[in-house]
Amino acid sequence: MKLIIFICALFAVSNSFAESNPSFEDQYYRLLTKYIEAQTQGSDVYRYSDGSEVTNPADKIKIQAERDCKTWRANKAFTAHIVDNFKAYEASKDKPFFIKASKAEWTKDLKDLDDKLNNSENSCQ
Repeated sequence: MKLIIFICALFAVSNSFAESNPSFEDQYYRLLTKYIEAQTQGSDVYRYSDGSEVTNPADKIKIQAERDCKTWRANKAFTAHIVDNFKAYEASKDKPFFIKASKAEWTKDLKDLDDKLNNSENSCQ
């Protein structure tokens, strides 16, 4: 399913140059693609840099924590772009691949992501 979303997002990015508000939409699709890539990589098999599969549980936990931080950062960049450019978002949100939500919902999501990234239990610093 994630692969399908990723492919659709890439398709949307390639078609976004013809849109009426290209700078906001190009950035929206670019950040959405980065977020989807981070999510997809987060479900890959755990591997060391040499390509061998990770078997040590402590290493798996460390790798998953790094993946979580990467996904949260990508999601934060995407969400912050929408909050910072909400008028342009509202003008575009009926287009394909635009997530429909209120500014309050986006702002809450942004706060939740900040909380995750700044939580001392998550080593995302």
